[in-house]
Amino acid sequence: MRRLSPALLLLSLPLLPALASPDGDIAAGVLETGTMAVASDISVSIRNEMDVAMAGGRDYLASRQEDDGLWDDGDGRTSLPAFAFLDTPEWGAEPTDAERRALAAALARLAEWVPHVQDGENRRRMAEDALVVAASCAVYGEKAALPPGTDSAILAAVRTRLTMGTPAKANGTERGAAASLPSITAWLGREAAMLLPGPELPPSPPQVGGMESIRDAVIAAMAILEKDHASAPDTARIAATLRWMQAHTAVLGGPDAMQTSPEDLFFLSAFLSATSQAAAAEAGIPADWRTRIAQRLIATAKPVPNGLRWDGNDRQTLFAVATLAAL
Repeated sequence: MRRLSPALLLLSLPLLPALASPDGDIAAGVLETGTMAVASDISVSIRNEMDVAMAGGRDYLASRQEDDGLWDDGDGRTSLPAFAFLDTPEWGAEPTDAERRALAAALARLAEWVPHVQDGENRRRMAEDALVVAASCAVYGEKAALPPGTDSAILAAVRTRLTMGTPAKANGTERGAAASLPSITAWLGREAAMLLPGPELPPSPPQVGGMESIRDAVIAAMAILEKDHASAPDTARIAATLRWMQAHTAVLGGPDAMQTSPEDLFFLSAFLSATSQAAAAEAGIPADWRTRIAQRLIATAKPVPNGLRWDGNDRQTLFAVATLAAL
């Protein structure tokens, strides 16, 4: 299995104890993530509320999955909500029906798009599809996740397309597309490429400019962690980023709070899970940040006829469920 990035590691934390071995090699409640030991501070009563919220979110997303296996997130058709169903309650579990349908749709679209997709919105959708396929294979294993007859050459071509850097015009000059693509597209493509079959990729953090949201700031911070993976960590930059997060995030007690969506909280949780407890505490990050994020998501869930949703759309609902599942 390939190394999972901080965000995919966050998504997979609840899965790893079940996947470690049939006998369970990992002590309950504590999991080594490489830089810190995670011990949950969330009480049993809040956990019960989280379970209810996750079930409601999954019910809503299942009701929204269309006949072709995709969802409409308001900006287009996507397979990304399949992440909300990544759950392995027992050893040897296989993808759910919703995941299998999403995988089939993602693979069909990748086969159609890979010869000609360059950049822009379609490139983001291609990256989303590739990440759904790659992460499902990482969690369940390739044989359990991929439908029979899957052409491995398609996945190899997708990986090449996501990492090659497509020329894009900017101020009359040519430059690599990775520098001009929005941070979320660059991140999605990078994570998918790292999980798909192929040689190890050298560190190549996505370019993030403007820091328009907490999500973008966290993606830039996780790029620092990725770059530091094979070298000494840049503790000063990580500390500065943690202080910025604390100051700008209401759920962390920040006085200058920015608007925070479930997507922001997903990436924020990934970054906090990947940094040391000591560094987080020194930057003013509350020790109970997991509880705070869980309570925020529980409080902002909106009941609808088919379950629960967040921020009125499928994309934010999937990130809410994925974050709750990993806390």
